[in-house]
Amino acid sequence: MKEFNKIYYGAPGTGKSFNIKKVLNNINSENIFRVMFFEEYSYFDFVGQYKPTVSHKTSQGSYTDFHGNKVEGQEPVILYQYVEGVFLNAYTKAYKNMLTNKEPVYLIIEELNRGNCSAIFGNIFQLLDRDKNGVSEYPIKTDPELRKYLEYINVKNMPIDELILPPNLFIVATMNTSDQSLFPIDSAFKRRWHMKYIPINYREPSLKNVKIEKYNKSWLEFLKYINEKIIKHLESENKCIGQWFLKSENDIISEADFKNKLLHYLFFDVFKHHRSEVFKELQFSKVISAKYIKDIFIDD
Repeated sequence: MKEFNKIYYGAPGTGKSFNIKKVLNNINSENIFRVMFFEEYSYFDFVGQYKPTVSHKTSQGSYTDFHGNKVEGQEPVILYQYVEGVFLNAYTKAYKNMLTNKEPVYLIIEELNRGNCSAIFGNIFQLLDRDKNGVSEYPIKTDPELRKYLEYINVKNMPIDELILPPNLFIVATMNTSDQSLFPIDSAFKRRWHMKYIPINYREPSLKNVKIEKYNKSWLEFLKYINEKIIKHLESENKCIGQWFLKSENDIISEADFKNKLLHYLFFDVFKHHRSEVFKELQFSKVISAKYIKDIFIDD
């Protein structure tokens, strides 16, 4: 069974985006549309809206700009035009492909739960109910502005009175479990997606020789050690870290990355309410000054 709406979720650094990259390996770049959700991202950013755009009068000559300077050429004018969002770009491209090669189109949403999904998807939420062929079971009516735009671009066989997801449009998203507190995703939204959990791989072959600079500690051993602490003190896996959380070079994770990215994350985010239970020092400057890892953490 094809998975037309799919969410890859798990701890940060487990390789969710890498899994998507493998899926897209043989997909033409023209058929891939990407977006990252964030707190201020809206339905109109996602779908489309009228925005002011700069055009020019057809008459030749010169004009005075806003700074009082004389400029040779056509005078600019402000017009309001319908500007497509990434969803509409992917949607129309999918219908165009249906006319020719029927190639699949992928809409990739990074950091899904860093935005307010219910507000961003709006009534498009209804389109996510799809039959076994990938076609929306419950079309939604287009508003007058969107209808006018769809009529203008005039893609053959694409409906203009309603929106219906075609069978060659795939929507794939990533979600960090550690970001659940930003915008919780309700069960009604989740059940319209195929969910794939990406676990932490403590036996990743390419990382078996990777060590942490200065501390001369195996990265995978440390990863297991710190995640066990996280689970014990937080009673949850949500804040665990994945094997790709830090990048290595020549099998070495730099001291700077370990301190300024990982220890900073652990001290100020993961264990911010449990510092006295986890760290031997309660000042971050002393934490990053420790000579050995055993001098950083309290033994459980």
